[in-house]
Amino acid sequence: MSQALKAIIDIGSNSIVLVVAQREGLAWKTLGRRKFVAKLGAKINSDNQLSSEAQAGLSELLRDYINSARQFAVEPKIFATASLRNVRNGGAVAKALSEQLETPVRILSELEEAGFSWRGVWAAEGRPAEPMVVVDVGGGSIEVAWGDLGAISGFISIATGAVRLAQDSDPLPAQSISGMRQRLDRMLPPLSADAPKVDTAYACSGSIRRLCRMAGTEELSSEALNELVDLLISKPLRRDRLSLTGMDPDRVDTLLPAALIHQALASNYGWKAYRLSSGGLRWGLLEA
Repeated sequence: MSQALKAIIDIGSNSIVLVVAQREGLAWKTLGRRKFVAKLGAKINSDNQLSSEAQAGLSELLRDYINSARQFAVEPKIFATASLRNVRNGGAVAKALSEQLETPVRILSELEEAGFSWRGVWAAEGRPAEPMVVVDVGGGSIEVAWGDLGAISGFISIATGAVRLAQDSDPLPAQSISGMRQRLDRMLPPLSADAPKVDTAYACSGSIRRLCRMAGTEELSSEALNELVDLLISKPLRRDRLSLTGMDPDRVDTLLPAALIHQALASNYGWKAYRLSSGGLRWGLLEA
């Protein structure tokens, strides 16, 4: 097995992704990729535990992913983020899956997730020397990390995300949008004094990628983001949001919450734009 060949499985709160990649210089070439939108963040019961049905489906999917990775003669490493970190039975679920699959399932800490996301963006952007702020809005958590010269120097992690914030309602009432905004206002902490003052933050999640695609740009200004938020709010019916140019059907219920999160972050921390990066958590995990 080539030492340059790696496979990772990322168990997120929105989607579960397998990536098989080969090192090419300082970059990674994707040889195989699979994605399933499981929305685990929406399958949590009233006791804040991942449901038994979700656990069963997850076990079956992971076994399939492991077999797919083995077709490349590589054993995948399996990581979980807020999908298991922020539920009461997450540790027990990871242990059970590890035993069933005979492959360790590792739950990343908040620091690890923020650090891997930052390093993945730093590597993908050519390892710049200047300080960088990286934003990763996932389905179950928000990570904002900063640092320079290949090392994270600070971060914040917020235990909500686009899936956890989303409202299962069609049409989406105005009070739900107001409630999401109020919740974000309560949850966003101040950045520490050592965080660099930047006009543009790097962003690496699937939601910001979709928002940039809808806006036709890879650098999304605050003004353009505000316009997208207004557009999504103006379409309270799911079918009307689905008709929007560039809309991903898998994100039709979570893109507005994700946009509201990015909007709140930019407003609170003074960023004027987001720059889309091809890096992120999975690139950082491949680098590890």
